[in-house]
Amino acid sequence: MEDWIGQHIRRAHEQGAFDDLPGAGKPIPDLDKSWSADEWVVRWAKREGADLTLALPPALALRKERQELPDVLASRKSEQAVRDSVDAFNERLRQAYRRPQEGPPLTVAPVDVEQAVQRWRTTRPAAPPDPTPAPAPADQRNRRRWPPASGGADADPHRSGLVPQPTVCATGPGTGLDCAVNVIEAG
Repeated sequence: MEDWIGQHIRRAHEQGAFDDLPGAGKPIPDLDKSWSADEWVVRWAKREGADLTLALPPALALRKERQELPDVLASRKSEQAVRDSVDAFNERLRQAYRRPQEGPPLTVAPVDVEQAVQRWRTTRPAAPPDPTPAPAPADQRNRRRWPPASGGADADPHRSGLVPQPTVCATGPGTGLDCAVNVIEAG
């Protein structure tokens, strides 16, 4: 009694589905050689045009991806897409460092997102200037911050010439709380 698969094969053979196959009537090449699994994968990938990067150990695959990253980033259309691509690569790299190492040691450094974006910008044509820059709000144009945000002469009140004095507060029943900070010139 013939099973279902055998019936389909027999019908296809009777209809001539196997008559014009490539290599029909010829010996199978390299059938007498013994192949390791790695050799077989390489030959199959070359024959089928597959990407061998997936068969590489993680350290080599990440090294190759890092070398190809500038070309990949150049094809991105927006700065956000560049940032996302670099972040994704860096995350894959962090995951690889967290796993036990297989194959050669992992010696790939993360990619600096800001440097990658800067390189991407240099390959782009200059954007047209904004026709009218937005004016700063009127109340913040000439304001000075205290304490100053940066170091320098303004960071030390004694060097700037202004010395904050202790706070003076007058409190009492019915007077509320009146406080003042006196700032006097040093000297």
